[in-house]
Amino acid sequence: MRWISVLSFLLLEGQSVLRIGGDFLPQKGLQRVDTTFRLVKAPLYLWAEVRVLRPLEWDTLWVVIRDATSLSGVYPLFRSPNDKLLYRGKIIFKQAGIYVLSVIPPRQPRLILTRPSRLYITSPQYPTIAALKQRTSNITSATTENTILATEMAMLDTIEVAPEPLLTPEGGTMTIEESLLIEDPDSLLEIPEEILPEEDIEMEDFELEEDL
Repeated sequence: MRWISVLSFLLLEGQSVLRIGGDFLPQKGLQRVDTTFRLVKAPLYLWAEVRVLRPLEWDTLWVVIRDATSLSGVYPLFRSPNDKLLYRGKIIFKQAGIYVLSVIPPRQPRLILTRPSRLYITSPQYPTIAALKQRTSNITSATTENTILATEMAMLDTIEVAPEPLLTPEGGTMTIEESLLIEDPDSLLEIPEEILPEEDIEMEDFELEEDL
């Protein structure tokens, strides 16, 4: 019965849209929406925004960011005070790479609310998407990426949400601190194998075989 409920939830919420922008203006909304951004000087701060299909019970959602070999970060998205279907928050990138982003309720990695969204972070060293794909391919060829990703995804059950909000109600002053990352992924404790998610992220999400 539990898995029927989970499946129903995924069918209802799986089409929610996650968008990434370079800035957010209270009067204009998310700005410079794209799937490719350039990191000139680390860290790079971006805005993540998701619109769900119906009101949810959670005031905060989590955006999970992964590269091909590890969990890169987990950041809170806060419900907009002016739109109950909209969640928004800032995310941080410290290095170039190909990232896959998904949105989940707090501590519930099986309830994925959005389809995986691919994000490309270029840099002077890796200035094109083709260069990023080559770099990622080189990294994954020397690792057991699927095992690592399954373990780290399961670790989300142990993460504590940051105590401070990333933004004030719309129209107020917005602040972001790097310390608001929910927790350093390397410090997370292992959890029992029986609650590991059944499916790992697929390497096809990174499109490594195209345009190299």
